[in-house]
Amino acid sequence: MHRSTIHEWLNTNPAFSAALAEARSQYAAQLGDEMKELSATALETLRTLLQDPQSSSAVRLRTALAILGRRDWSLPADAERNPERNNDRDLDRALDREIKQQLLALGSDPTRP
Repeated sequence: MHRSTIHEWLNTNPAFSAALAEARSQYAAQLGDEMKELSATALETLRTLLQDPQSSSAVRLRTALAILGRRDWSLPADAERNPERNNDRDLDRALDREIKQQLLALGSDPTRP
């Protein structure tokens, strides 16, 4: 079937447009569920790498930096209201900056996977 046919159906057949929108919505929901499952597996893998004494220090360090470097995660809302936690976050950020600077000084790029 040629794509021009599909475009015409989208423009002239409301039932087809609705069915396509529903299929896209279901597909997006399915992908979202799969990403949640994969994220849980990935987090467990990271936890294992960080806690495994057999992991090299380089692997544990890169794992920690990968976690700390994530820009799309945030602390729970109650941590935002707790000034003591805010001080801890400031300390974590300072330590993270210092580690990255030391890695750069040693010739390693902490932002590279």
